[in-house]
Amino acid sequence: MVYSYTEKKRIRKDFGTRPQVLDIPYLLSIQLDSFEKFIEQDPEGQYGLEAAFRSVFPIQSYNGNSELQYVSYRLGEPVF
Repeated sequence: MVYSYTEKKRIRKDFGTRPQVLDIPYLLSIQLDSFEKFIEQDPEGQYGLEAAFRSVFPIQSYNGNSELQYVSYRLGEPVF
């Protein structure tokens, strides 16, 4: 089989004799667990969206006449 110049540069050979050292973790489960923890409502406000909202609220106007306070959040079911 004749390889072009770019195909010759892409050929990779593995001369390793070691067995696999670590098992590859299931990355999708790590992402799903992290997402569930992020959107979970935490009454103490230690992590997730609750902590993010509590860190930026209350928002006050420059002249001090008005203030926007955070009370709670609710996530609805997606339409799709």
